[in-house]
Amino acid sequence: MFVQSGGGWSQRAELIASDGAAQDDFGKAFVAYEATPESAAAVMQKLRARFDPVTAATLADEAFAATDRYLGRLFIFRKGRLICGYSIKSGAQDPASLAAQVH
Repeated sequence: MFVQSGGGWSQRAELIASDGAAQDDFGKAFVAYEATPESAAAVMQKLRARFDPVTAATLADEAFAATDRYLGRLFIFRKGRLICGYSIKSGAQDPASLAAQVH
C-alpha cells in the first residue's frame, strides 16, 4: 500500500497472500466497462498513445502488447464495450497468453 505525503508517494506496506505461491502477483488483471463499443474504442486509442510504442495483436475486436517502466509487460484487448488486460512486472508468465485464456 502506498501513502501520499507532501508531494510524493511512499510504500507503507505490502500485501502478501497467506496461501501465496512464488508466481503470484497482485493487480495484474483488469476489466473496464465502457458505455458503448465506440467509447471503448476511443479509450483503446488513448491507451495505445499512452503506452507507445505498441505491437498490434489479433485477439477480440482489437488488441496490443506493450512494455511500461512501472507496469512491466502489458497486453490489452477490447471486445465490444469491454476493455481487458494483464500486466506482468516480473516472472515468466506471458500476458498475451493469459489474456487469450479469458477471451
